[in-house]
Amino acid sequence: MIRAGELGSVLASEEICGLSYKQAAIEAWIDKNVPADDIMFASSLDTAVMGGKFGYRDQTTSERTAHCAAIKKTAKHYGFID
Repeated sequence: MIRAGELGSVLASEEICGLSYKQAAIEAWIDKNVPADDIMFASSLDTAVMGGKFGYRDQTTSERTAHCAAIKKTAKHYGFID
């Protein structure tokens, strides 16, 4: 569930941070980090994405700036963006 929450936060931030992720990089991250027998990952990810989108919409400008700076750094690290 922790990994689903981590990826969910990054994915939920894609639109609000004006990013466009490489789909192959997301698949590669999942291949590397999610065991094949983790039957709950997809539903936990869905919940994390929905929760993130809900929470991020009320951010102040400063909160959004800080959040997106951190997300961009993480997304770049994992190859989701250049």
